[in-house]
Amino acid sequence: MNRIVQLRWSVLSVFLSMTIFPVLAYKGMHYRPDGISAVCVDCKHMYNRALYGAHSGFRIECSDIPVFGVYLPGMGGNMSFILPEGKCVAHYTPGRMDYEKGGVTIEVQVMRSFDCALWRLTNNNSNEVSVPVVFGGVSGKKFSRNGDLGVDPADCFSLKPEYCKGNKYSFSGDSVTVWYGVKERKEICLIIPAYKRSVTHDNIYEGAVKLNPGESKIIAYFPDGDIPSSSLESLMVQAEDERSTLASAMEISTPDEWLNPVGAALAVAADGIWGGSAWLHGAIGWRTPHLGWRGAYCGDALGWHDRALKHFETYAANQITDIPPVYSHPRQDHKQNMARAEKKWGTPMYSNGYICRRPGKKTEMSHYDMNLVYIDAMLRHFMHTGDTAAMRRLFPVLKRHLEWERLNFDPDGDYLYDAYCCIWASDALYYSGGAVTHSSAYNYFANKLAVEVARAIGENSWQFIWDAIGINNAIDSKLWMPDRGCWAEFRETDGRLHPFPALWTIYHAIDSRVGNEFKWYTATRYIDREIPHIPLNCDTSLYTLSTTNWKPYSWSINNVAIAEVMHTALAYWQADRPDDAYAIMKGVIMDNMYSGASPLNFGQISQYDAARGECYRDFADPIGVWSRALTEGLYGIRPCLIGDNKRVVIRPGFPEGWDCASVSMQDITYSFKREGQVDTYIIEGRYPSGTSLELCVPALGLREVRVDGGSSDWSAVDIAIARPLINVKLCSGKKNVVEIIRDASREYVPTGAVRTVGPVLFTQMESGMLKWWQPSDAGVEEQDTNIAKAAITSRFADINPSKCVPVDIAAFYNDSVSNIFRNRYESPRPDVTTLQIPVQGIGEWCHPQLTADIDDTGLRRLSADGNGTVHLLNIPFQIPSNGRNIVYTSRWDNYPAHVSIPLKGKATSIYILMAGSTNHMQWGMENARVTVRYSDGDTTSFPLINPVNWAPVEQDFYTDEHAFSQPLGTEPPMRVHLLSGEVSRSLGASLGLEGPADRYIPSGAGVLLNIPLDMSRGLESLHLETVSKDVVAGIMGITIQRP
Repeated sequence: MNRIVQLRWSVLSVFLSMTIFPVLAYKGMHYRPDGISAVCVDCKHMYNRALYGAHSGFRIECSDIPVFGVYLPGMGGNMSFILPEGKCVAHYTPGRMDYEKGGVTIEVQVMRSFDCALWRLTNNNSNEVSVPVVFGGVSGKKFSRNGDLGVDPADCFSLKPEYCKGNKYSFSGDSVTVWYGVKERKEICLIIPAYKRSVTHDNIYEGAVKLNPGESKIIAYFPDGDIPSSSLESLMVQAEDERSTLASAMEISTPDEWLNPVGAALAVAADGIWGGSAWLHGAIGWRTPHLGWRGAYCGDALGWHDRALKHFETYAANQITDIPPVYSHPRQDHKQNMARAEKKWGTPMYSNGYICRRPGKKTEMSHYDMNLVYIDAMLRHFMHTGDTAAMRRLFPVLKRHLEWERLNFDPDGDYLYDAYCCIWASDALYYSGGAVTHSSAYNYFANKLAVEVARAIGENSWQFIWDAIGINNAIDSKLWMPDRGCWAEFRETDGRLHPFPALWTIYHAIDSRVGNEFKWYTATRYIDREIPHIPLNCDTSLYTLSTTNWKPYSWSINNVAIAEVMHTALAYWQADRPDDAYAIMKGVIMDNMYSGASPLNFGQISQYDAARGECYRDFADPIGVWSRALTEGLYGIRPCLIGDNKRVVIRPGFPEGWDCASVSMQDITYSFKREGQVDTYIIEGRYPSGTSLELCVPALGLREVRVDGGSSDWSAVDIAIARPLINVKLCSGKKNVVEIIRDASREYVPTGAVRTVGPVLFTQMESGMLKWWQPSDAGVEEQDTNIAKAAITSRFADINPSKCVPVDIAAFYNDSVSNIFRNRYESPRPDVTTLQIPVQGIGEWCHPQLTADIDDTGLRRLSADGNGTVHLLNIPFQIPSNGRNIVYTSRWDNYPAHVSIPLKGKATSIYILMAGSTNHMQWGMENARVTVRYSDGDTTSFPLINPVNWAPVEQDFYTDEHAFSQPLGTEPPMRVHLLSGEVSRSLGASLGLEGPADRYIPSGAGVLLNIPLDMSRGLESLHLETVSKDVVAGIMGITIQRP
């Protein structure tokens, strides 16, 4: 490549994208709102905002500067414009991009009726301007995730020499045809009104467009090679008409300028995931039809009921109806180390009721239970439409689904369901046949709504009634934890509860209406206390949420996922916490839509995710949940049109400080305005005839309610939390003007009634005819007592080596520490088909072949060098250099469940070198227990808890101040490197391990414990018992520190 060509590549690929821009004017902020647009000035992100074509996958990748990538699908070329000197201002108005620099503007549009891209260049200067245009690189190359953010190379759309190979150009007037492809030659066409042009020997088009003062010219790109007969100007007008019509599907206005563009952006993004017959998993990455996850919610939320129904009917045709379950439980896949179900037709999993993941592919078996969210979205569709004809057609689908769920996930009939990767955050979750809150909640809601559907169409509803009652009662009696005020993550088959639920556990239970208003509020307070809140760089008063604080990390277990955070916001609205709900939503807005890489993005993973960082754009899951959070949460539009009592409840969730807001959609338009002591709502519903509207609003200090100028009746909400609420009945099909007139005085007094739910005290208040329950903290322990006790064993302040006496435990050894993952842990296993830990004792269903090489040769070498003694923190341990060197315990049949080792004399401490397994499903739990028995018969016990004083032998914990922080008052466990003997709480740092993922320790590491004792009492024995089913726990050495 000669010097001139090298300079050209440098200018296009490096200089334009990197060097001409100063640092951002506002720390952490990439864009700012401007009306319904997001604007940036002199920014540098490339290929970060997609404009979607006619649902084919065709799109234009826009940048913060006028440099563009084209996706056909496949690399369709790179186009760039060099504008006159000046500040570069980029506006993303949902569905289009506009640039202004040096007095020249560029408007970028795509058609949505057929695939075509258009650029309008306008000269606003008083002098003639020549705009250089460079195009090339049509290769058809596919990318791993279609060129998506954070998962494909950032420069994948850049103009590269290898993309240009084989490109051939032909010209006819302003028309440019580019031929590309190796095995099959294809063509694309452009119209470029250039006054000069050439093609370099590297197959790059270079031209220039001359613009007189006030003149506009249009450049067009036609991916199929056909140029329509319409003028480019008419196409430009049509493109804007199509765009503005689409964006108007949701028009919102609020006092928060950062929120106002989101309604239009949501409509455009939702259109981007429509595939013609079903919703796609993502607009860019994972652009494939998908039965799950929550993308299907957006159709009804936006009023696109026809698309919603098309999606449900498409997948109804994919339900298995002719394969009965001829095999019984359990049916685990031995090729996948028993971690997941065997893929075989006629097993309980793959039989009648199962819905196949890809439309028209009824011979394909997926490994997810996407039935649950599909049915949930379908039932919510019925709530939006009341379409009894659709209910009749789809009722058999619903019935078969519920039978399939019972067969697979509640085979014992206790009304509690196992969860088989049935939510987005499923890729490392496994519950080993246990009773799971989120799946049970889904099934409760499905049966509850099935009752209403059955009654509406004249079908028998008794089975659904009994199941709904049974599930609700079982969740309440077996999964609700009264002391913690939330639902357990799950209940093991032996009845043990996992007490640190994830976000999905809380929001699914609330969204499925499990429990009551008191429990919904109290459960969100668990999130306030226990789930990590990560402050935003742009404004530390704002925050986002991680899904859990579980360790060690595995994908989807502990992430900052946009849909998860937004579903939590929706749950806060449903729990009647509007200010807190909006705070969560505002955090997502600032994080993902303005300070992230892509303007007004509905991304999958946040930039605050410690493992992945920001990735994916316009992903279906956040689009679907955002649509519900906006409509059902913030604007409080909650339809239920099933049956005879068709009604739409409007329960605004506006922050207390707002004095106005409005929304306009296909089904409803309403506005709110506060002037002095009068709140005015103007509501016009466009629902089917016979639908009633019900306005539910705060009313402290209420004096009068007026509807259309006349005094109106109202009723108080029976159970209102934190503020009194009233209901006002209205008529659909007409404009209703509702005035809530209040007195300036807002006095209230307690009635004397109180309720305590978990750590929350509810005090009933009264003001005139209104009553409500005011929540306050009833007193919450700062730290779990089990965790506090475990933390004691991880302190090493009073070591006295001269008083330390190693204990010979060679007679108790039953294995070598290195064999822990070389075994096959085959029993006991659940007697149902489920997701469970693989037989090698490490990994999960997504990584069923995972293992780790635990090598104790380093420790044995240290033992040999020390004549059988290894010093750790100057504590001498008697460790053999040959043969067995650990006594393992486990609830697997491979080892005994417990072991007792006799001791003598008195001690101030017992130091124990241990090693074993644990995983994220055992976080915060007592994995094992060490008990010391004194000679007088008394005992003292200490739990081994991940991540306080217990850790996986194969890896190091990642620790930060947010999602991966240690429990309050604790330090990371003291680790012992089996290769070097190094003892450290930060072993990963000394080994150069970075980030939460892939923190495998070469050769593995043990854990060092310090058991404090009453030195006045004689010792009898030390007892180790493994408590968790997945865990193997062993002792390598014991040393007593004498008084």
